[in-house]
Amino acid sequence: MIRCLLLALLSIPLAGQPGLYIDLKQGWRGSAGAGPEIFRPDYDDSQWTPVDFTQPQRRQRRLRRTVDLPDDANRAQLALTLGCFAFTYEVFVNGRRIAKVGDFDDASLTQLMRTRTFPIPADAFVPGKTQTIVLSLGGGARASLFWRSAGPGLYLLTDRTLAPVGEGARDLQLSRSQHTPTLILCVIGLMLCIPLLLAWIGERDRTELLWLCGYLAATSAYGLQAILLIAPDARPFTRDGFIWLQILTRYGALAMSTSFVVAALGFRLPWVHAAIWLAWLWLQLPFRLSQHFGYFTFATAGLSLALVAASWTRAATARAPLGRHVFLLALSLSAVEQIASRIYPGAAGSGEYLLQFGSYFCSSRHLMVLGVAAVMVTFLLQQTAAQRREQQRLAGEMESARNAQRFLLGGGGTVRMGGCELDTVYEPAFEVGGDFHWTREEPDGALTVVVGDVSGKGLKAAMLVSVAIGILENERSSSPAAILASLNAGVLRHAAGGFVTCCCVRIVAHTVTVANAGHLAPYCQGAELNVEAGLPLGIVPDSTWAESSFRLAPGGQLTIVSDGVVEAENAQRELFGFDRTREISMKSAREIAAAAKAWGQNDDITVVTIRRPG
Repeated sequence: MIRCLLLALLSIPLAGQPGLYIDLKQGWRGSAGAGPEIFRPDYDDSQWTPVDFTQPQRRQRRLRRTVDLPDDANRAQLALTLGCFAFTYEVFVNGRRIAKVGDFDDASLTQLMRTRTFPIPADAFVPGKTQTIVLSLGGGARASLFWRSAGPGLYLLTDRTLAPVGEGARDLQLSRSQHTPTLILCVIGLMLCIPLLLAWIGERDRTELLWLCGYLAATSAYGLQAILLIAPDARPFTRDGFIWLQILTRYGALAMSTSFVVAALGFRLPWVHAAIWLAWLWLQLPFRLSQHFGYFTFATAGLSLALVAASWTRAATARAPLGRHVFLLALSLSAVEQIASRIYPGAAGSGEYLLQFGSYFCSSRHLMVLGVAAVMVTFLLQQTAAQRREQQRLAGEMESARNAQRFLLGGGGTVRMGGCELDTVYEPAFEVGGDFHWTREEPDGALTVVVGDVSGKGLKAAMLVSVAIGILENERSSSPAAILASLNAGVLRHAAGGFVTCCCVRIVAHTVTVANAGHLAPYCQGAELNVEAGLPLGIVPDSTWAESSFRLAPGGQLTIVSDGVVEAENAQRELFGFDRTREISMKSAREIAAAAKAWGQNDDITVVTIRRPG
């Protein structure tokens, strides 16, 4: 019994002896054209080209290798492990096909490259040591480099018990992990689309922002989709693999990039945009998908490079700032990258290539697009900051102008002048306006009131208001018609095509004298006074204005308003109108102005009420 146990213990190391394990990575030769004779072990392949399996094989050809089996090899339990070298291929052992991956004629059956293990039937071997393995490769699929292998994988002839299990899943997991930098760039790219889109919404005339947003979104979406499809069961060239979305985003990005360059450089060339997108739509036809996209890349990138060169020449002549040259450099590098990606040997017609950083890979296309977007966003932020500073400066100046105008016109409110209660309200539609009012108490106790409205709005109208107030401050005449004549002469000197409506009122005891230059007639005791309107100021040099006299009884009220009250407009586009103005003309100036503002202010509002104590 003890002897049996000892024999069993001694047999354990023998049972653990390694089985057949032959590394097949070296020794392969390839040829584009070969007949059935290549399957014979004695075939002379010395004229074939040596094959480096550290790089994926993307040409349609045959690969051949012979291997010598040990005499004790168990030919009934052998397996062949092949790494990541092609999308579609067939495996032959001694002329017998033992496996087929994908289909040479049906792209929908194509899966991503990964290590695969195939059991070899015992009857596939021939007598003797030397065995022949032939690989028949299909043409390289026009696929993203993300779907190509991250490494060469394993190439082994082993016992089935020693064949690597799950190596293909590890290949794809490693590939996805190695593309993490590109994945991060795609996420950042999509995030950058948000400020670009918001900036375009704020400035619709800057179409380059919209084109860049589309360019960035399409490129990032393509990269995200390609990386997320790295999975063992993925069939990227099927409807489930969103093949049309891949094509639309990948090549739509080329069209958007050129449209972006045209818009960013300030070229007004609508025919260029039309030609680009018509060509892109034409290329979407199914029978053209694999034929002309390479030419489209050269055409769009070449056009972009030509436009950048023209702009650079113009910038050098005009001595543009450094920032402009940096931006042009980024655009030119992007165009050069697109052209280089078509002729770079490692890309093999894929339209892109990868940059390696240690054990990680980064797409040159995504890196370049993100760089251009970063430059554009930086310039956009700088421009926004400059615009904000300019707006703050203008706002400060407008506030100063507003305060100066209020100082010229007085603070408003109720005062006693010339034996009357005078109430004034001024509400400009903007920071400064074109309405004005001016009052003066004469030495004889008379009260002179002038209310005017300059044509136009804003700062230009406010400047003419300052001129009118200056003339009135130096006016010595007490006649309303004479005051209007002086104003007319001053307005003609400074208005530069504008005009002023004006109403001048003089009140002495019970008598009211009115001269009107195209202004709204005053209201007295809730009724519109019948006065001659006359021409506005600033139109005819020698105009004259008639004076009308009325009696203002004790307790009576005279109300003068600008057209901002009558022309107030609500959401239904209904004017406040003369009737409503007349109905509230006996209220205080503040109440009248508030009613017009509540209705819907769209012009300067000025209200002056003169009440004679009862």
